[in-house]
Amino acid sequence: MSLSLDSWAILAWLEGLRPAAELIEEMLEGRPSVAELSLAEAQAAALRHVDKEQVASAFALIAACCSVIPSSAQLLHEGAACSASLGLPLTSAVALASARSLGQRLVTGDPLLLAVAGDDEVLALTLETVEGPA
Repeated sequence: MSLSLDSWAILAWLEGLRPAAELIEEMLEGRPSVAELSLAEAQAAALRHVDKEQVASAFALIAACCSVIPSSAQLLHEGAACSASLGLPLTSAVALASARSLGQRLVTGDPLLLAVAGDDEVLALTLETVEGPA
């Protein structure tokens, strides 16, 4: 089954959070999709913390490695319905609706999405816990 990344996955990759970032790096070789709204959300979050030239460079790479799903009126309608029925923020719901529309699994580590979406709909990413010396 093909994959779709959400903003959580993109930010984990950008921040180099392991092991999620390593898995996403491998997934990029398979040209996953990403909802246009998820890409915008991740970009906005990155711009709050990183130089805009670095963000532009990183997002150019993502756009080259991913198939961007445009935010059509139909997709936004499906996302709104998903948001209302599952209690998800709209951006997360649009990401899930986008993946569903293409028969893809959504790659995420978002705890709220993982709690409400079925295992057949999402691929859960985790972050390893790094502990310092005792």
